[in-house]
Amino acid sequence: LDGEHWIFPNEVKVPANSSTDMTISYYPLVMSKSRKITTPTNTNPSSKDNKINKKSISSEKLNEIELVPQEGQIFIPLPDGNVLLYNLLGYSYPPESSGLITIETPAKVPISKSITISNWLTNKSQEFTIKTEISEMPSIATS
Repeated sequence: LDGEHWIFPNEVKVPANSSTDMTISYYPLVMSKSRKITTPTNTNPSSKDNKINKKSISSEKLNEIELVPQEGQIFIPLPDGNVLLYNLLGYSYPPESSGLITIETPAKVPISKSITISNWLTNKSQEFTIKTEISEMPSIATS
């Protein structure tokens, strides 16, 4: 297996003269990266210099963001000398919001709010980046 985002069994037993299914699980630990789709510079469909042309991208997709797939490959050698090779693509979207926290306090009065943050990984610690946003700038006080 080439690619860190997939899990599959180390061994699969196939009974004589039959077949079996092997489960490959997509297990992303990070979100897929994104890139901006831009208007191709070469719009001549007969040009061999640029494989992408305007006809290959729908007009509603221009200047939008697309996710870059997380790639992997699985190579399965068979006892008869043949091999199975599968290319794997997975997309990991941003998580949904866990909620909105609004705190109001009088000026110059500190306030604290505790929230619970869960680690869904079973064998690894996680670090989180915390961002705060002031939705309304305070007015300038006069003396």
